[in-house]
Amino acid sequence: AAAAAAAEVWVVADKSEVEKEAVTQLEATAKLPHMRYCAGMPDLHVGSNRFPVGAVFAAEKVVYPALIGNDIGCGMALHTLDLKTDHIKLDKWCQRLMDCNLDGESTEEMLGDLRKEYQLPVSEFDGSLGTVGGGNHFAELQQVEEVHDEEAFQALGLSQSRLCLLVHSGSRGLGHAVLNATIGKGKATSAAAAAAAAQSATVDSAGASAS
Repeated sequence: AAAAAAAEVWVVADKSEVEKEAVTQLEATAKLPHMRYCAGMPDLHVGSNRFPVGAVFAAEKVVYPALIGNDIGCGMALHTLDLKTDHIKLDKWCQRLMDCNLDGESTEEMLGDLRKEYQLPVSEFDGSLGTVGGGNHFAELQQVEEVHDEEAFQALGLSQSRLCLLVHSGSRGLGHAVLNATIGKGKATSAAAAAAAAQSATVDSAGASAS
């Protein structure tokens, strides 16, 4: 039978600004069974497990855990602060952010506050609460300088007189645990299905021989 056609691929960025190997990985991923669309985002870059990072995939009938990866909680969040733009104390605030150790482990004081506020049970991943992780994750103070859509701006509850906090966070150890558990469950299911199929084939063969 003829091999299925590769999925449609496009890159939402100037390819000259994207690593060539990342595009190669994207094109290779497009050849996976049941894959329909593969889009490289502006931050497309090489992944360590032969699949690119910074991409969006659409497949039918199947889910590829490796494409979802271990950073299932990765995302961006914009928060409006009570800090006024006319009372900026940049050095002081930046130092406070640095003192929070955002790419490390949570302090017991921080954990206590988070558990109380959100009624969280104790888990082995508590040290990651309130942190963003390493890599390209960050917490950044921002000030709105120009508004292009006043209606949308107001609907989001933003204000040019107040500072914002933009956070790009990761999944830390929890993401790794969920991915490994999912892959392990998939392997176990596949092994069980293969064993059942083999047993069925053996029974059919025995029946044919008896007849």
